Amino acid sequence: LLSLMDTAYVGRVGATELAALGACTSIFHLAFNAFRATTTATTSLVGNAETEDERRQIIKVSLSLGALLGVIVMLILEASGSWCLATMGVPRRSPLYPSAISYLRTRLWAAPAVLGIVVAEGAFRGYGDTTIPLLASLVASFINLILDPILMFPLGMGVAGAAAATGISQVGAAAVYAYFLFKRSMLPLKGHKSNVRSMKIVNTILGANLAMICKQGSLLLAWAYATARATRIGSAHVAAHQVALSCWLVFA
Repeated sequence: LLSLMDTAYVGRVGATELAALGACTSIFHLAFNAFRATTTATTSLVGNAETEDERRQIIKVSLSLGALLGVIVMLILEASGSWCLATMGVPRRSPLYPSAISYLRTRLWAAPAVLGIVVAEGAFRGYGDTTIPLLASLVASFINLILDPILMFPLGMGVAGAAAATGISQVGAAAVYAYFLFKRSMLPLKGHKSNVRSMKIVNTILGANLAMICKQGSLLLAWAYATARATRIGSAHVAAHQVALSCWLVFA
């Protein structure tokens, strides 16, 4: 939904900006979904835990791992943003590059919040609660819907405004999860020692993500080829590619 909203508003700016957004959306989709198995792994671990203490410790370790992975993703995208765009068919000499790199570098700072959301969703699912994940998604969508036009047009931030709105909305969703995690006492008490082996939890989550990373690697090649081909044909074709991708992300 966030990508679809960005597409709708950026499309009013121009085809070049929309084409630049297409490459960035593909990059973020691949980067974040490479760790999507974290949700399933956390759900399984929390759901199969024998005691409440064990559940709390699993959630704590999973959230810490998610935040760490988010920082790693953020740093990698910051260091290799230009290379990623070039792989997607947007080299530095491309007219799409200024808008694309602006969106990429503005939105990447929210990566830790995104990976935290992925883990928190799994934690609530482990308790059989799908209401909070839905609420967090609605809050993120509402924030993005409000901030997108404000940051892009009255404040004149353009494509970077769309990226900032999306990043802020993801932080907003993370805040919703944090509120209910503390309200429902789903985290260990301060100073409490647990017998749960943290490395076992980490190994389970990383093992689940390994297959997903391999899958995303193959998708990366396909998306890079499709986006690069569309870019070489023209920005209008990349804009069409972006609209198709956003719709696919909603219905997939």
